[in-house]
Amino acid sequence: MTHGQEAQPRPTSSGLDAVTVGEVLRLHAAIQPEARLRMAISSASLAAAALIVAPWLAALCLAIDAVADRLSLRHLRRFAEDRQRRDYHAFLALTAIANVAFVMPATVMLATGDNYASFLAMFYLFGTILHVTTMLAIHRRAALICLGACIVPVAVANFFALSTAQD
Repeated sequence: MTHGQEAQPRPTSSGLDAVTVGEVLRLHAAIQPEARLRMAISSASLAAAALIVAPWLAALCLAIDAVADRLSLRHLRRFAEDRQRRDYHAFLALTAIANVAFVMPATVMLATGDNYASFLAMFYLFGTILHVTTMLAIHRRAALICLGACIVPVAVANFFALSTAQD
């Protein structure tokens, strides 16, 4: 290695570099113990959303969030044990699905134009961004996927709300 070159992380049996594997293992250690608390907070948040959006929508989003979160943690645990690339990708995909389900009521609340609903929606989004920044400190790829999964539905809904708004 010549001066100025950095050492490249070694690929592991999963095909991911050692740095990524280390980040994923730290992420697993950080979020696995607080899974029940996170689900309780998500449940309370979506129950509050049911006061503004259709209760069936809040219940559907809660079910999707709960199932996707549970499955993502299962794949994260499997990755920690076996280092299989498919478990890593399943974790990322399921985490994105859980985040979309969680922010969907906030997206609907923003589209109502009601000040109280918009205020509550901003708390949802703020809480989600706090969770994502925690992930960002540990594993950037997972955090960026979560952030995208949160921003895209809100941005699309706001674009359509603004484009259809009457002057």
